[in-house]
Amino acid sequence: MDAEGFRLEVSGLVGGSTRLDAGELGALPQADQVTRHICVEGWSAIGKWGGVPFSTFCAGSAPT
Repeated sequence: MDAEGFRLEVSGLVGGSTRLDAGELGALPQADQVTRHICVEGWSAIGKWGGVPFSTFCAGSAPT
């Protein structure tokens, strides 16, 4: 990733439109989530995710 040219634009049906560079995105509160999925067909999986929760952007909590 080219961190110098990276921009994330959040707009549309969110609490407020914003545009963040890599530094601003990295400064937002981070969260980790581990989800265990057990299927009735006999298989299971564990997934781990980390980053800025999408709800941060939807609520308009991200800096503008």
